[in-house]
Amino acid sequence: MDKTEAERVAKAIGRMPVEWIEVRTVEWNRTSNSYEVTCAYKQRHTKPDAAWTEIHITTPRQWIDLLTQRGPDMEGLELP
Repeated sequence: MDKTEAERVAKAIGRMPVEWIEVRTVEWNRTSNSYEVTCAYKQRHTKPDAAWTEIHITTPRQWIDLLTQRGPDMEGLELP
């Protein structure tokens, strides 16, 4: 992603009314020669006090896939 697109994805994630993902940073990845959004992510069926996993979102499609995988577990968010 370019920087603008990565910032847009980070902003979209930050606006979600959920408690299972948090944006940490938007970073340049030298290996892929693109920006990515680094997030803290809580796996689906974990205990409330479980540790967060770091995830790197490299495309808007990856964010959409992650969002739709959560399904009815999304704390009040309804998908179309």
